[in-house]
Amino acid sequence: MEVLQIGLPADETVGDVRFERAYPVWTMTHDGISWPEREPELVAPLEYCGADDLPRDFQHAYEQAYRDQRLVEPRNSWDRSPDQGALAVTPDGQVAGFVLGFSQPDGSIELGPIGTVPTWRGRGVCTALLATVLYRSRGLHLHLTVDGESPTRAHELYLRHGFRITERLVRYEVQLS
Repeated sequence: MEVLQIGLPADETVGDVRFERAYPVWTMTHDGISWPEREPELVAPLEYCGADDLPRDFQHAYEQAYRDQRLVEPRNSWDRSPDQGALAVTPDGQVAGFVLGFSQPDGSIELGPIGTVPTWRGRGVCTALLATVLYRSRGLHLHLTVDGESPTRAHELYLRHGFRITERLVRYEVQLS
C-alpha cells in the first residue's frame, strides 16, 4: 500500500477527512553568528573522515541511523558527493555518525542526512560532527529540515548549535489503495 503525504503550514489544516496528521516538519537555518571556535575532538576511538569520498559501508550506517526515523526517503545510491560534511569512523573503518551537506544553486548548503548509528548515540558523536561542519562552513548560509517530533530529539541539537526554526509545516498522509 502506498502513502500520499502533503505538507501544510502549521496553522492550516487539510480539508479532506481522509488525511491524517502525521508529524511536524521544521525548516531550520543557522543564525550565522554562533560558530564554534575550533573543531571538537571525537570520543575515542572514533576518528574523522572526510565526506568527499563516502566509505563503502556508508549505506549500512545510513540505514541503521534512520531505521527509527519518519522523515527519510529510502536511498540506495548517492547521485553526488557532499560538498561539506564530516564522518566519524571506528578504527576498522565503520561509520558511526555523519553530517553531510550539499551545495544549492543559491550558494547555500543544505545539511542532511545527519545521523548516528544507534550503538554510538548519546556519546556526543553528532554534536562533534555538526560543530565540525559549522566550523568549516563559517560564513556560509546553512539550512536543514527536521522532524519536529523526532525520537532522537535532533531539533534540540540544532537549536543548541545556533539554528533557528524558519518554517513549521505539518505532514498529513492518506493511505492509497
